[in-house]
Amino acid sequence: MSDVAMSQGYPAVADIDAEMAANGIEMIAENNQQDLLSDLKRDKWGQYNAFAWAGALGVWFPSPTTFNVRPGYYRWNGTVKLYAPSTAINPTDNDTTYVWMTAANTIASAVDGTGWPTTAHLKLAEIDVDSGGVITARRDLRGQTMLANSDELPPLRASLTAGNTVAIFTANAPCKMRILDAWSVARSADGGTWKITDGTHDIIPAVTVTSTDKTINRTALIDDAYYEIAAGGSLSVVGDGANADVEVTVLAMRVW
Repeated sequence: MSDVAMSQGYPAVADIDAEMAANGIEMIAENNQQDLLSDLKRDKWGQYNAFAWAGALGVWFPSPTTFNVRPGYYRWNGTVKLYAPSTAINPTDNDTTYVWMTAANTIASAVDGTGWPTTAHLKLAEIDVDSGGVITARRDLRGQTMLANSDELPPLRASLTAGNTVAIFTANAPCKMRILDAWSVARSADGGTWKITDGTHDIIPAVTVTSTDKTINRTALIDDAYYEIAAGGSLSVVGDGANADVEVTVLAMRVW
């Protein structure tokens, strides 16, 4: 029987060996009948060692009915933290479970009906469990979580016409945030005013719009008693109800 070569495009075997060695991965020795298991363990250890960073905070299954989270370093609000695994968790049967990292460097979970927490957290995965308690699927959320794990938020925008009110968030702010600045660009010469509120309190008092098209007007005051919006909170740009035709941009940062 002749060997069947793998069909996709690969470098020469010697080049593969050299690249693996350069990355700290030693291949299993050929014709090793005496210590094959040890060689296999060394090979697996080399592969894990090379890519351990990618496994950090990954959700895995120590048994068909439980999950745990791999150890590793991560960044939380500018501080590097190390997570060390605790005991495995048995999720709820016949449901979908959300898994996340808390501000206290611990793992928490809840069924999807409860939802993600409104406090600061890092989403790690969603897990499906059948009626017998067996985990049937995992959706890894670390990619979208870590890419979004930044103090910076995209600018928030509201387009006001004839002084209407625009709700940026209505009890659904995605994270805790602090309002840093706001300005408007006039789209007409109607003038008017606008302000920013959390639905109850004025964060930025009324800003007067210059009665000239294309004019920029910026707030001079921010109330530090109300400038932090809770996760799940509200944020609105409130016009004068008659005149302001403006594009308002709000600058905010994430607060952990």
